[in-house]
Amino acid sequence: MLPSWVLEQKAAANRQLIAVMRQRLAAGEEVARMYQEPGLAWLERQAQAAEQLLAERRAAGPAGLLAVAFSMFLVILAQSAATSRAYAVKYNERFTENTDLVGLGLANLTAGLSGTFVVNGSPTKTEMVDEARAAPRSPS
Repeated sequence: MLPSWVLEQKAAANRQLIAVMRQRLAAGEEVARMYQEPGLAWLERQAQAAEQLLAERRAAGPAGLLAVAFSMFLVILAQSAATSRAYAVKYNERFTENTDLVGLGLANLTAGLSGTFVVNGSPTKTEMVDEARAAPRSPS
């Protein structure tokens, strides 16, 4: 999900590019094929989609943002707890759900304050790291 400011910039950049290319086409200048009418129509649809999404977000207000944030919270919580529990069982380690969730909460608080992506216990990425660690390595 792109932030609203990115959607605004995307729509504005597309509109500006469309205007410049249409001026060049009207003046009889040659432009790359992607900037001829079919390509400009596609850029127009992209700008309209971004503007429509912005309008929907503004209409939803803070309630829409809170609904998305809460749903992300639930998915991250469930996924991370399940992943943590599965790997604790796999390696016969002690599992303390509260400790894991406090760590996850602090990591997400830090991510939120620094403007980065949310942190979660992704099962697929955890498995990839686990397999890479277990894979035999040849001497270089």
